[in-house]
Amino acid sequence: MNTRMLAVLLTATSFATLAACNKAEAPAETAADVAEARSDAAENVAEERKDAANVIGSAAADITSANRDIGEARIEGDHKIAVEKCESLGGEAQKACKDSADAAMESAKDSLKAQMTAGATSGTAATTPTR
Repeated sequence: MNTRMLAVLLTATSFATLAACNKAEAPAETAADVAEARSDAAENVAEERKDAANVIGSAAADITSANRDIGEARIEGDHKIAVEKCESLGGEAQKACKDSADAAMESAKDSLKAQMTAGATSGTAATTPTR
């Protein structure tokens, strides 16, 4: 009999507890909870914006670095091609041709450096260097 009474008591307590879960809050308590939720949401949005800005900044730096690498590879490739073409010449003509290829490479490197610097000072990722 005591077991049956205990079961009834536990069941009644459970129903009372469940009924309290759906009880309406006082308007002041609800307003405070809403204000806290808004504050938490605003903080989360601000944190995500900060994280996004860091990702964008990092991506811009990666793009600039990749563009510099592309430009350098293009310049070196053009130089190798020019030097190989010079091999068909002989004597002073070959030397003058190679000197011209070297000068063109240095000029292209200076141009690339200026382009990369201009992109860095403007705050934007420099575009892919052109031929």
